Amino acid sequence: MSVMTTRQPDVSERRLTVDDLENTPDDGRRYEWVDGRLDVSPAPKPLHSVVDTRLTMHLALNAPDELLVLAAPGINLDGDHTHHRIPDLTIFDCELPSQGYFDVPPLLAVEIVSPESVLRDNHSKRLRVRRLRH
Repeated sequence: MSVMTTRQPDVSERRLTVDDLENTPDDGRRYEWVDGRLDVSPAPKPLHSVVDTRLTMHLALNAPDELLVLAAPGINLDGDHTHHRIPDLTIFDCELPSQGYFDVPPLLAVEIVSPESVLRDNHSKRLRVRRLRH
């Protein structure tokens, strides 16, 4: 995990928000916020992408028209925008956001667990989802 801060001389460190995504490079990596800290993961490996694509296509072809089946959408998980995640696959029962990212929880969020993502997917992401439910 990498951490990015906005620390400048004589300025206290602050938690990052979704607005800070404007300053991340467009380099194929996934930039997610966890408690206001940057969590960077590499682009998925080919087998992960194959599973993701096939599952997304299957669900999209079989879901009712009123549901949105999306691969890798950005979702803001709290009001202060310090938790921003990108699940591999989601199903929403709402309209696309007019701007920015989703700020409502999906009906379904799928993480395809790869050897490179076991710790992140099975621990930190699950823990956050449990907190959202309670």
